[in-house]
Amino acid sequence: YEVKATYYLIKPTTEEQVSKALNRCNLQMMMNEASILVPAKNMEIRLLLHQISYTEYLNRRVLVHLKDGHQEKIFMNQKDFAALLLPYPWLCDCMKGILVNFEEVDKLLDDRTRTRISQWEKLLDDRFVLKNGTSIPISRLKYQDVREQYIRYSYDLARGGQLV
Repeated sequence: YEVKATYYLIKPTTEEQVSKALNRCNLQMMMNEASILVPAKNMEIRLLLHQISYTEYLNRRVLVHLKDGHQEKIFMNQKDFAALLLPYPWLCDCMKGILVNFEEVDKLLDDRTRTRISQWEKLLDDRFVLKNGTSIPISRLKYQDVREQYIRYSYDLARGGQLV
């Protein structure tokens, strides 16, 4: 049994409550359709932001990994691409050339409390594990900021905040 309620109406309802509920549903639909236009091959394509799992910059192209397993090659530099995505609170720059969608994160692994671990193990421990099992590394320099951003996102989501 699963419910994705956007708003609850308690009887008796008023016209104002119904209006508020409908407005919130419309906002939710618009959020789910948030998109950007980006160049790809000989045309522009529309990328739905909530469909992005993560992105990586390879060979002067951005490779966008989508939730459905497909990939899109975007012909633009990482800096310009990141500038389009990072205003959205569910997208994060966790390492140079890699952006991750917090909606796809299953868990944040950080084993900083463990003693006697090698430098190599530390690099492997600071990462996101996505729902599809993919590991996304987190830069040691950005770790604290990325962790705080992820916690803030999770907290806002748990409290029912609107993540526009």
